[in-house]
Amino acid sequence: MKNIRLQKRRLLTPLICTVAAVFILSIGIAAIGPESGHQNPPVEYVSVALLLLTYFGSFIIIPILGIRFIYNISLLIYAGRRDNVGVFCAKNLFNPLNFLLFPSLLNRKGLVYRRRCIVALILFIILIALVNYLSTLPGIQLSGTTPITSSPTTPKETSTSTTTTQPLSSPIAKPIPITSNRH
Repeated sequence: MKNIRLQKRRLLTPLICTVAAVFILSIGIAAIGPESGHQNPPVEYVSVALLLLTYFGSFIIIPILGIRFIYNISLLIYAGRRDNVGVFCAKNLFNPLNFLLFPSLLNRKGLVYRRRCIVALILFIILIALVNYLSTLPGIQLSGTTPITSSPTTPKETSTSTTTTQPLSSPIAKPIPITSNRH
């Protein structure tokens, strides 16, 4: 880790592709949005596009990171430990995952596998945090609520119709009565 080199091409290519994808999605959302009668600011289009891109990207990236972590941790456990260290021993506190915490128990291959496992875990945590952050941005409504417009009853009230949000009804969300079999 002492010899870290930044390769600009490898860093900028995904960033430029992400910006281009957000731009294209924003244009698509802007083209569809005004037809539904809502006039939203361009910032909201960009935030929704970024959210959609992150959600759909996470469906692909999270399983890949999980497979990468499992593959590298298995190689770390079986080929990356020193010769005098067992899989379950007192040196790693009888837990093979502790090889990630104790690099002194690993050989050269093990240090490479350890770094790959830690990178996969960090990327996984960053992706989950990004999805959670983007889903809490104001102006984006993903909480399972749908707008319901109250219908006017008299001609005077047509200009004062209001929009409220009510939660969707779900059979899972209904409380289940608990009965006791004791008499």
